[in-house]
Amino acid sequence: MKKSTQVICAFTFGIVFLVVMLAISILIPYPSSFQLLTFRVTLALAAGGIAAMLPGFLAVDIPNVARAGGALAAFAAIYFFNPASMTIQGKPTDVTGVFVKELKQDRGLVEYYWKQADLKFRFPAEGWSIFTKAAEVGLGDMTLQHKTGKDSQIQLHVSVLDDKYRDNWKDFQKNTISMWKGTIEQFGPFSSEEVYIDGRSAFLIHGSIRGEVQGIKRVELVYAPLGDNRLFEMHLTRNSDHPNASELLRAYELITSTIQFKRL
Repeated sequence: MKKSTQVICAFTFGIVFLVVMLAISILIPYPSSFQLLTFRVTLALAAGGIAAMLPGFLAVDIPNVARAGGALAAFAAIYFFNPASMTIQGKPTDVTGVFVKELKQDRGLVEYYWKQADLKFRFPAEGWSIFTKAAEVGLGDMTLQHKTGKDSQIQLHVSVLDDKYRDNWKDFQKNTISMWKGTIEQFGPFSSEEVYIDGRSAFLIHGSIRGEVQGIKRVELVYAPLGDNRLFEMHLTRNSDHPNASELLRAYELITSTIQFKRL
């Protein structure tokens, strides 16, 4: 094959895959970690193909990693520097873009999408930091920490229900309420109630527990089934005399009133 033909083929390959990747980005706005890696490699190859037709010479030198020129340099620049990661995180710097995505802001509220639970919710745009940790696909933790510190935060969890509770939500609800009642009534009043969160049967628990350092803490707990034997939990904890207690409770209630689960 002539050199000119090789270059044209490489350029065509790059353009085709670039168009394909743009289409995929619309169809899959929140890719998994494996999908991100696949897209990253494909984009790097496409960049190399397009760079083969550009005039001039591009050189990339990544200390202790790689040194390349021409089309290979374009591949290395996209693959190792991963520019997509610079834009996926959205506005808040503490948001992990792979698992939490900011969708929009409106009137002081921001709508977030959390991939691990496949849910959306609205939340105050200011005064909170967000941290996430993923154990595996479909499982993970999110912490919404108030600016006043670790003694005032909302924690969200996605876990797997024990096999004995599969298709037996009522037994899980009964046993969980009983467990928390025995713990909470040592420190103060206990109450629970059945609710519907985005059309799903769930339950709430209210009461107080003793913290390891800060003493008595007020807690609000939510449990809801996600489907395929997964469990969604949300915990609000704060000191009983916290000066911003009403603000924390409003943020917690905002989640429960705006949360939207993906229908399974």
